[in-house]
Amino acid sequence: MMRLNVTFLCAILAGGVPPAAKGQAVPARKSDSAKSEMDKVRTVVIQRCRSQMGEYGSSLVKVCVDEDMAAWQRLSRAPAAHRKFIARCESQMAEYGWSLVETCAKEDIKAEKALNNY
Repeated sequence: MMRLNVTFLCAILAGGVPPAAKGQAVPARKSDSAKSEMDKVRTVVIQRCRSQMGEYGSSLVKVCVDEDMAAWQRLSRAPAAHRKFIARCESQMAEYGWSLVETCAKEDIKAEKALNNY
């Protein structure tokens, strides 16, 4: 059975396109190593999105790619204090895409803050 990215499917079923899929500004210049890393991530994301969403057409594959690349960019700029949450979520959720890794990390961070307030 094919696994789908819940975040963008929910947005599409609700009649919209996730904000990240509408395009985000990216820095004009990147170092060669950062550009190379982004190219590698993009290649993997495109392959995963084609595999998971291809039967729904190119427009949903594009939404998947746009959303995941935006999530990856946000995660790559996350504060050092959040890295352990991101790493755990990446190890468990990477096969579902960067959007779900990001959601997992956000939820873990919120839960950790709540636990610290008990």
